[in-house]
Amino acid sequence: MLIHLAFVALLKVSRLIVDLARVLLSVDHESTDDGEIGSPFVVEHDDEPSHIRDVEGQMGEDGGVL
Repeated sequence: MLIHLAFVALLKVSRLIVDLARVLLSVDHESTDDGEIGSPFVVEHDDEPSHIRDVEGQMGEDGGVL
């Protein structure tokens, strides 16, 4: 009887692990511009492109980057 209960408990735990793996694999990963897989979590993006944001405030008088 004890062996039967242990076997049933093992089956339930393995079922939970399989369900968790299915959920983790079904998460829609965001693809970044360089082709790498991004975070599965939702990230809000600015409307401004990152290359503009990186050099903002660093422009010289002639318009060139300092």
